Formats: sequence, structure tokens, C-alpha cells
Amino acid sequence: MKDLLLSQLEALRKGDFDASLIPAIVNNIKLDEIEGLESNENRANTLMDAFIKHRGKNWNYDVGMIDAMGKVTKKDITDFANQYLKDNYLLVYKRKGEDKNIVKVEKPPITPVAVNRDAQSDFLKKVAEMPETPVQPLWLDFQKDIQKGKPERPICCMCKIRITVFSACITASIWATSPTASS
Repeated sequence: MKDLLLSQLEALRKGDFDASLIPAIVNNIKLDEIEGLESNENRANTLMDAFIKHRGKNWNYDVGMIDAMGKVTKKDITDFANQYLKDNYLLVYKRKGEDKNIVKVEKPPITPVAVNRDAQSDFLKKVAEMPETPVQPLWLDFQKDIQKGKPERPICCMCKIRITVFSACITASIWATSPTASS
């Protein structure tokens, strides 16, 4: 594996690769970006990532990244490889097996924490003193609360139900086949 990777790095240094791979790679990245933007989660992650990296102050750089990749030439890649990808690499061998030199650390005993369950903060006392009002259900009157559209295009709409912490506006379209409708 080591020799394979090192031979590929040497190919980069010599420019021993097809230049048509560069636009193909950029096009694949563009396709991934476009497909990713179809998902709300990916759009939100893109904005979050830009904010985390530089507080959104370098948004033009993020947006223009793929276009900048399209301007990279074969010479740019070989120059970069020759300047930075030299014989200064780190090689890690992953060995399977059990390490016999592991030092076991004894688990210390758990120290019990004394908790004063009877103590109450001033805030808790204020909350406990607030009067309780039982929640009353709100029942719909289907004749009064729901507005209906014209018979040729029946639409039912119920708006502006307001409860202290919740409000809703529900619109439902019901398309029925009318005997007078033309096909």
C-alpha cells in the first residue's frame, strides 16, 4: 500500500496524469454541491459551516470555491506536488493484536455527594407560589369555525386559533369531482 501511494505521489510530481481529470473532478464536485443543495439539511449545514469557519465574512470565497477549482491547471498541481509533497511523510503501521504493555488503572471509589433535598431557591419559591389554572380544551364548532369555499372548488379554511403559547392557521383543499366539470 505504501509503495502504491508513493508511486501516485511521484506521478503527481512528474505530471504523469491525464489533464482531463481536473475538469472531471470539478464537475463531480459541482454535481455533489447541486444535489446537496436540494436538501434543507445540507443547505443549513453549508450556512452553518461558513459561519463557523469565518462568521460569514468570507462568504464570497465559499461560493466561489468550485469556480476557483476549475481554474487549476496541470502545472499548478505538479508545482504544488513538487513544493509540498516531498519525502517528508509520516508512515503509520496498523498492527492487529493485543498490547501486552497496557497499564491498568484501578477505578477509584465513587464519592457520595450530600444533597439537601429540602432546600429551595428563591426562584423555585416564586414559581411554586404562582397560581395554577387548569388547561381548558378548545373544541371546534365545524359550522362556525370553518369557512367553506364555493361548490365548484370546495376549500375549507380555519384561521386564527390563538392560545397563549400556540397559534395555528390550517387550510385544507378538498378537490371533488363535480358532475359539471369538463374532462
